[in-house]
Amino acid sequence: MRSAAKRLSAHSGAALEVVEIENGFFGPEINISGLLTGSDLIRVFGGGPRSAVPVYISSRMLSDRTHTLLDDMTLDAVSDKIGRPVVPALTLSDLARDLKQRSGLKRAA
Repeated sequence: MRSAAKRLSAHSGAALEVVEIENGFFGPEINISGLLTGSDLIRVFGGGPRSAVPVYISSRMLSDRTHTLLDDMTLDAVSDKIGRPVVPALTLSDLARDLKQRSGLKRAA
């Protein structure tokens, strides 16, 4: 993941950082991104200054039915708590598309 993020950063000009998150819900031995919770995201990313820099997460973390995380938190609730947009992406292509869109928004503003 780190090497893919490094390549995408070089190509896009973005400064992507891969952050390891320990699973606080099921325990540290669980290393499946789809089993992370909103509380895990808040624990890692909360407390910092508000920012427009998004936190990209695996879209596998969201329920297809309820569009919530495993602990029933919504993306809006997590975003409010950490002060940053939370953007689900299934693939690096999804992430690149979002970066491109955000870049276009900055130029238009």
